[in-house]
Amino acid sequence: GQRFIASNGEGQIFGFRPQAKQRAWTYTIETGRAGSPVGLQNNWVAISVSEGATVILDRETGAPRQLFNPGSGLNVPVVSLDRDLILLSNKGNVFFYRLGEGTGISAR
Repeated sequence: GQRFIASNGEGQIFGFRPQAKQRAWTYTIETGRAGSPVGLQNNWVAISVSEGATVILDRETGAPRQLFNPGSGLNVPVVSLDRDLILLSNKGNVFFYRLGEGTGISAR
């Protein structure tokens, strides 16, 4: 079913089932504040994190699919272009990443 994804601006991201008017899942980040969720292909969602790894979650289950740690966190939302992501770190570094590829990503 359809999911609405939201961040509380602190350390939690929520997936809601609008039709059932209930929360489907909660994901808690380890450190920092979660940014605005950005929808991606594969039914995934990316969330920038002010400290630590940007997390890519499965929209249906909330399970982590990939993590990317730029070393300084992100306060700017992830930009998605098809399968490509653009990330701007807190230190001003720009990262280009293709979903499902690269050595900087660890899948869980």
